[in-house]
Amino acid sequence: MRFLQVQRILLVLPSEDVGGTELHTAGLAHALQQNGMEAILACDPAVSGRLQPFFPDLKFHEASVSWAARNGAAAAREAQAAEVASLLETTRPDAVVLALPWPNFGLGALQAVARAGLPLMVVSHLAPASGWLSGIDDMPWPLTQAGLVWIAVSEPVARRTEQLFDMPPGMLRVIPNGVDVPRAPSPAEEAQARAALRAELGVAPETPVALFAGRLEEAKGADRLPEIAAAFQVACGGVVACAGRGSWRRQLSTLAKGPLHVLGYRQDVDRLLLGSDALLLPSRIEGLPLIYLEAAARRRPVVASRAALACFGPLADERALVVADDDLPGFAQALEQAVQPMQVQAVVEEAFQQAVTHDRAAMHEAYISALRGLCALRAPSLA
Repeated sequence: MRFLQVQRILLVLPSEDVGGTELHTAGLAHALQQNGMEAILACDPAVSGRLQPFFPDLKFHEASVSWAARNGAAAAREAQAAEVASLLETTRPDAVVLALPWPNFGLGALQAVARAGLPLMVVSHLAPASGWLSGIDDMPWPLTQAGLVWIAVSEPVARRTEQLFDMPPGMLRVIPNGVDVPRAPSPAEEAQARAALRAELGVAPETPVALFAGRLEEAKGADRLPEIAAAFQVACGGVVACAGRGSWRRQLSTLAKGPLHVLGYRQDVDRLLLGSDALLLPSRIEGLPLIYLEAAARRRPVVASRAALACFGPLADERALVVADDDLPGFAQALEQAVQPMQVQAVVEEAFQQAVTHDRAAMHEAYISALRGLCALRAPSLA
């Protein structure tokens, strides 16, 4: 049996773009660093370039670790395994954290770390409710051995991940996402942010504004935005401000007329939230969305699809204005309600209390505790 003192942690991030998973992983690396460990975040150059402005003191190691399945899952797994094996030789970590933006995006990394016999924490951020993912049924090593711990950001993600990997129920521990609780803005600060956002959008000072902030992909409901925005305008003269990038950006920019304003990628989402009346979250699938928590911590009402807040189960209706996934006119009606503070006061307060009960510090403390516990166990091995 091998016992390890945790000093150097390699975090592997097999992503191609930056969103909640990537910010969460970089934030964890920063927390490890703040707790006296050496944290190395390995990711593609494009991802590190977008994360560095948020985490200028973080140690990045640029490597081609994203999941590239153009030539099939087997080839993608072997390529990723070779890249991660080289990383392990170069960085010599005591343990590895593997962030999964999608369940099969880290199969090669799993293989490489298991072969190296290092303690491994796998963090599942998102998983489909059903279906099959390439490569998962061809795993040549056990997934439930000592020295390998699985974490999920919500209960639905945990149960879905267990089903996909054919693991026993309850194998994944849930550590809910958390965010920093900001200082409450003064009335003058809020008024300034509201005026600045409406000036940027070129709308009247009294115009209701709903904010969408996230990847412009169908999974996030980006294709639903034009119809929702048009209905919101008819309902109460409101507009939708859309911050993010992705495959739908060009099409949305073409469609952006009147009620839909495409802002592109932004690093000032906190300011946009402060200036808006509500957050719009029409996703088809989510884990536990950080942007929801950011809005809740700022006492901004959230209008969300049922799928977007599946992590809360029946409690979702107490923490947001929840709409049936495909009811696009229903989103506009909920937004019309959300921009009237007295009508949503109870929902906003419940969401705020949930966000502050398990904040970012509590989340990081749970991860660090789990990582230290992991490294007191025998490291996994394929031998």
